[in-house]
Amino acid sequence: LDLDEDLTAEQRSAVLTVLDELPTIAAFNSSDDPTNPRPTHRIAQHPFFGEHIVLHEIQGAGPVHHRALDRGLEAGGAMPIEAVFDFYGNEFRRKNAWASNIALPIELGAVDRSNFATELRGEILRIARRAALIDLVRWQRADDVSVCLSNSEPRLASCPLPEGGDRWNVVDTEKPIYLAVDTRAPEKRYVSIVGINREGQLRHVMTGETETFYQTIPAGSVGTSNQEPQKPDRRGVFTSPAPLNEVLTRGYHELLVITSRHPIDPAIWDQDLTGTVPSGLCANDTYRGICEALQAKQGHFGFEWEGDAVYVPVGVRSYIPRTPRLVRAHLATSAVSKWQAQLLRYQKEETAGASGRRKFDFKESHKCGGVYLGGNYVLTAAHCIPKGWTTKQLFEELRIRVGTRDIRSGGKTFPVHSIAIHPWGNDRTRRVDLALIRLRATTAQLNALGSSLESIDPAKNPRRNFAAIHGLTVTGWGFLKARLPGETGWLAADGSNQQLPNRLRQLVMEQAAMDECTAEPAFSGYKPKDILCLRSAVKDGDSCAGDSGGPVTARGNNGRELVGIVSRGVGCAYKDIPSVYVNVAEHRGWINRMKTLLKDSRPGIYRRK
Repeated sequence: LDLDEDLTAEQRSAVLTVLDELPTIAAFNSSDDPTNPRPTHRIAQHPFFGEHIVLHEIQGAGPVHHRALDRGLEAGGAMPIEAVFDFYGNEFRRKNAWASNIALPIELGAVDRSNFATELRGEILRIARRAALIDLVRWQRADDVSVCLSNSEPRLASCPLPEGGDRWNVVDTEKPIYLAVDTRAPEKRYVSIVGINREGQLRHVMTGETETFYQTIPAGSVGTSNQEPQKPDRRGVFTSPAPLNEVLTRGYHELLVITSRHPIDPAIWDQDLTGTVPSGLCANDTYRGICEALQAKQGHFGFEWEGDAVYVPVGVRSYIPRTPRLVRAHLATSAVSKWQAQLLRYQKEETAGASGRRKFDFKESHKCGGVYLGGNYVLTAAHCIPKGWTTKQLFEELRIRVGTRDIRSGGKTFPVHSIAIHPWGNDRTRRVDLALIRLRATTAQLNALGSSLESIDPAKNPRRNFAAIHGLTVTGWGFLKARLPGETGWLAADGSNQQLPNRLRQLVMEQAAMDECTAEPAFSGYKPKDILCLRSAVKDGDSCAGDSGGPVTARGNNGRELVGIVSRGVGCAYKDIPSVYVNVAEHRGWINRMKTLLKDSRPGIYRRK
């Protein structure tokens, strides 16, 4: 294992505490002595969420590697962890990661989670166990064994595997799957077959014994001479009595086929990851070799291993559907969106997904938009700061992400240092829906985002009139479908479920008459001086839930400037009613005062004019 140099002291200490309990696992830094064994896996910070750590396979360094089963899943060249996460930001690739040539990273969350040590220990032992079991194949084989997995009933002779060690033995799940083992051992052999996935999880496939067949080898064949008489060729063949579709389900499997002179109890494959195997199952040298591997021990045994092992990479596939291309989508360009921020809800003890693998989902955690003003400051809407949360909950669960236009990957995520909420943020008689957030981030961390993050300045002069030439634009990851007034869930106006986009969207806006907003009962708490009244320049367009707190920008004398913050609408795209946006220029003074306040204040929540 390689421990990445970017791990914090707390993260490194938590990982080393676990590794100290695993004496068969070697951990070192990339900068250590180059004579050390080459690491196969790395523990590093999550590239987009530095509070989390991930365990990932170093491409090309693991015990076995193959080409991707599908060209669209092929990852070329050595990829840094950021590139691996970007690669799997694509939903098609993540769903079909089993068919790729690069392993999906294992997300372990924060090191202060209650189950962190247990989960890390289990993941490491599974990976080490996989390597140790595959290592059994490297010993000199006593028997000449070949294996065939196919969609036709096995015959006496085994089918050939694909040429080249980096290819798979592929079968289709829509057809029956059969397996045959062929050995030229001089006597009966017992066979046990187990499937291993990339994470080292085991599944017993079948166990049995070979049947003996004799085949005549004609004189003059390879290995004989014309003077030698014909002689029998003794062969042991073991075939699956029935299709294996229920055992070998769709996905990637590594089949370990072990042959022995002694029966092999299938119970040996049902051991947990405690690091011990019941002594009763390790009675002879065949079992002893398997027991050593199950305890993640690699290297030459202190005894003669009696067994024989063959390794077969297998892909059990079904039709892999393609993800359709976006049609007529209004994707945000970098020119109007590099300052976009995301407010998300972070739950440290989140549960693993349906796949059983932990994954932090930026899309499911999305709450609001925001805008990066430079330094450590992000401006958003006051109503994006949950009312019911305690101060402790707020700082534990609110995170700010900047530097990406893809909600699934990229950028960096930071915790909150302090928040200033406008005292009229939720006032019924005069509402100013603004909040300023100071990030707990260093200059170096923000600079590391490079050109993917830019700040934008609030407009200096309050505008009352906007024309098409100003390019008035709102951006966000909000709902994509129209919404009825009063709806607070995920129900769209047409009765279907709402969706959030993967890529940031932009919409050109135009000015509406102010009395259209002031006459609307839903906007009664807003004063004309404090707001912009805008509607979409595109028919049936609008900002919606999830866009709140995000920026409205316009062309100014020195580039784009921030003129508005998404605040409130009447439904979304409902009867062409305009929406309300905070007039940022009117409150530029408040923003500057709050920057000064938060810069010199302790962590906390402040309400100041």
